[in-house]
Amino acid sequence: MRNEKKNCFLNDAIKYFILFSCCFVASSFPVHSDQLNWLQITQAPFIVSYTEMDTENAIRVLRILQSAYPELAINFNDSTNLPIRVFLCPSQSIFDEVTGHQIPEWGEGAANTLQRKIILKSPNWVVYSMDLKCLVIHELTHIILGHAANDHSIPRWLNEGVAIHYSQDASFSSGSLISKALITNSIIPLSDIDYVLKFQRSKAQLAYQESYFAVKYLIELYGEDVLKLLVQAIGTGQDPESVFLHTIGKSSTAFEREWRLYLKKGHKWDFLQDLNIFLWIGIGLLFIISIIGAYRRKRQTLKRWDEEENGAGYQ
Repeated sequence: MRNEKKNCFLNDAIKYFILFSCCFVASSFPVHSDQLNWLQITQAPFIVSYTEMDTENAIRVLRILQSAYPELAINFNDSTNLPIRVFLCPSQSIFDEVTGHQIPEWGEGAANTLQRKIILKSPNWVVYSMDLKCLVIHELTHIILGHAANDHSIPRWLNEGVAIHYSQDASFSSGSLISKALITNSIIPLSDIDYVLKFQRSKAQLAYQESYFAVKYLIELYGEDVLKLLVQAIGTGQDPESVFLHTIGKSSTAFEREWRLYLKKGHKWDFLQDLNIFLWIGIGLLFIISIIGAYRRKRQTLKRWDEEENGAGYQ
């Protein structure tokens, strides 16, 4: 009887071991996007694909798209109403697969303008450096710009700068990275920003901030309509040098030279803003420490007085 129980126990253990091994092996193989149970919500022109765990995120993404699209469509004459597909990817491997492994690890979203497709990492497994609203509008802007330019290549700094401008991403507005780059003589030439997807995270952040400030300078000089005029001129097939010369009266090289002078005059010391923040944090910490110290000293004094008072009765 004892041997039978022992055999039954061994058999059960073997079954559980085999079951566990199968589960482990199955989880070791990557899940492909075409194997996922994609769900969809649709509101023209958007089709948002997501997995069940991203239901709330998908609804929020759709609302952001619907809110931001009308202004962008008007500003860049996008009246086609062609579908725009959006994918909320539940893992890094799915994100890499859907983007064709072309986005670096620091990338949080991507836009394929030819396919009118936006790919986002799910907020369920990644903490965005920008909020979800900024990210969604940023990628949507790329789609709209691609159509406005008839899928001709837009200089990356212009493309990214316009996307940051319309997404109103405050993380690039301080100028602190540009300020440090000016001091260390490491400003990235605007033409080199075409290769931003090959940059390390810190250099990419500088490239995005430069892009934003270049577009900001364009708007200060010529007004916001210049963005549409430049993109539409690119859409005719002209090279960027001709586009800038005919649209703003100077070459992109001359514009960049002026822009660098603008940065040196107005933003060289912006990094001190970060120091001010740390200074106030330090002052706050010192204030808290001083209060705690005063409280402790008061307690020690009261304790000493109690001891002296109690001890006085024995004299």
